[in-house]
Amino acid sequence: MVRRSAALAATLLIGIGLASAEVAAEYRGPRTGDTTVAEILKRPKDDSVVLLRGVIAAKTGPKTYLFRDETGEIQVEIKDKLFATHSVDDKTKVEITGEVEKDFRKPVHIDVDSMRILAAPAN
Repeated sequence: MVRRSAALAATLLIGIGLASAEVAAEYRGPRTGDTTVAEILKRPKDDSVVLLRGVIAAKTGPKTYLFRDETGEIQVEIKDKLFATHSVDDKTKVEITGEVEKDFRKPVHIDVDSMRILAAPAN
C-alpha cells in the first residue's frame, strides 16, 4: 500500500513537472509563412498565412498599398489601426503578416493582420 501511494505521488509529480515544461516551451525555429512576393504570385494559395519583409512603396487607395520586396510588388490591404503606432514611408523596412486573398474578381493581394517596423530610414 505504501509503495502504491509512493508510486502514485511520483507519477503526479512527474506529470506536474511535464505540464510546467510545456507552458514554458517556445518554438524559435524558421516559420513556414516566410516567403517572397514572387513566390506568392507564382503559386497563390487562398487564405495561406504569409510573412513578408520589404517596404510599402505607395498608397493606391483608402486602405490599399503597393508592397515591394527584392522579388516584386503586390497589392496589400492595411487597416488604418495598424498605422496608429507606426510612421511609415517608402524607405521604411517593414515586416507584414497576413493572408493571401485569391479572388477571381480581383488580383491576388495580401490582407495584412500585423505590421512591424524593421528599420527606419536614416535622416
